[in-house]
Amino acid sequence: MPSPRGRQPWALAVLRRVGGGFLSPHDVAPAVMGEFLGRLHRILRDCPAAGAWTPGDVLGHMTRGTTVGQPPTIRQMISQAVSDVSAYYAAAPPAQVLYGDCCGTFSVNGADISAIIDWGGVRAGSIADDIGCWTAHGVTDRISLPAYTAAFLDGYCRSNNLPAADAAAIPLFQRLRIASRACYLTDPGALARVAAWMRHAPGG
Repeated sequence: MPSPRGRQPWALAVLRRVGGGFLSPHDVAPAVMGEFLGRLHRILRDCPAAGAWTPGDVLGHMTRGTTVGQPPTIRQMISQAVSDVSAYYAAAPPAQVLYGDCCGTFSVNGADISAIIDWGGVRAGSIADDIGCWTAHGVTDRISLPAYTAAFLDGYCRSNNLPAADAAAIPLFQRLRIASRACYLTDPGALARVAAWMRHAPGG
């Protein structure tokens, strides 16, 4: 696609028009979501990571999101999550391209996933990053994060391999994703909701 002078051209994924509307991940069984992400990771496995956000980009963005207008507990929550993931990546295997965002699913019949959109957060990293993100956002008052994660991983392992090192890192990325929701925020009510969410995360 055309780019302004001096800017690197970007390749765009092939898009196909589909009917239907937004399908909340909360309306899809965790195992189905997990199997879907596993298939997506298999497709992305051999894609070049050039131009994607790196782990350093992500962690740097979060670090800059801590402000003096936030309570010390919030700043500590963000810095601890960043520190834990930074330590993981210091010894992690080579990264692959990830979906890199919350799941944007659409459905034609209102029940089954027909399409997925939103590649704005494409990054390279551990598959545990995507799993941590999707599971952290999948939890509701009807299912706890550990229960949701267990069901999600059952589905994921039906469509893709999950190395032990990545599986062990999932709680780190769940906490990172939750902590990211506090970055750049100063509203007390919003920060209180993020802090309450973190208390339900493993190790939170």
